Amino acid sequence: MKNLVFVFVIAFVLCPMAMASDIAFYDGPPNPDWYTAAQMDIDVAYIIAQAGGLFNDVQTFDDTQAAAATVWITANMNDGEMDVIWLNGTMPSLLYPLNNASPDGSPAELWLDNGNMFINVGDWFAYCSYEGGVRQTPENTGTGAANILDLDASIITGSSQGVMPPTAAGTTYLPSLNQVDSLRPVLLSAAVGNWEVAEIFAQNAAGTHADPVVIHNTVTDGYVAFINQSNLANSITDRGLTCAEFLLNWAAPLLGPNPYPGGPNPADGAIDVPVDANLGWTRGDGAVQDEVYLGTDPCALPLVT
Repeated sequence: MKNLVFVFVIAFVLCPMAMASDIAFYDGPPNPDWYTAAQMDIDVAYIIAQAGGLFNDVQTFDDTQAAAATVWITANMNDGEMDVIWLNGTMPSLLYPLNNASPDGSPAELWLDNGNMFINVGDWFAYCSYEGGVRQTPENTGTGAANILDLDASIITGSSQGVMPPTAAGTTYLPSLNQVDSLRPVLLSAAVGNWEVAEIFAQNAAGTHADPVVIHNTVTDGYVAFINQSNLANSITDRGLTCAEFLLNWAAPLLGPNPYPGGPNPADGAIDVPVDANLGWTRGDGAVQDEVYLGTDPCALPLVT
């Protein structure tokens, strides 16, 4: 059976439109006690499949691709979009040099200063690096997050503060989120100065700590989303699903309009699709009409009328 190909042509509203945001996933070695590389790869693939349509450009990078990643990060520093870097709980030195060698003005700090977002999943944000597959020393410790955020190191607490039941916002935006005992929760009262707590998805009974949680810099418009900073024994059921829900349900309004259609159903590259399958997709932002070309030859697709 030949693969089915269907192509979109989009008619746009005639008005100015910003390009969509971009996202990059750091998939270098994680802390193996907090996130396995195999599960990370599964989760990243799932997030891209489910939420990649929100973005104009989707990249992955590891420690062997530092030069290319630096070019991408620099190009997205001040482009008028809120771009996203997803971290696996470790901090690559290309973003923040090891042992706090760049306490002020690091690429990670500039990323937030230019109104972008980090999503951190797994171990303590900016605490350590496993470049080369082994834990690098000296570590940044809690000073890493403090320097990048210009906050006190107490912003992240290095011990359990009790289970974190989902809040109403957690149930609404992250429906897959289950109650766990976060081991690196955010101390809400430490988000001071230019920083505010933008959303609490789960918090302890005392209301002092939260995870998952988003903090927002009201001056630079940078965001940091902490999504389950906990070890394997206390990880949420599905980190990939929860991150995809976060992007689709909570972060999407912050991202620039995306003029491109996405989320085709059946999926791109699908084979053995029933001939009576219903075709579906997400219309690009600003599009008022879609034209669908359907056939087996990408070079000669007839318009479906």
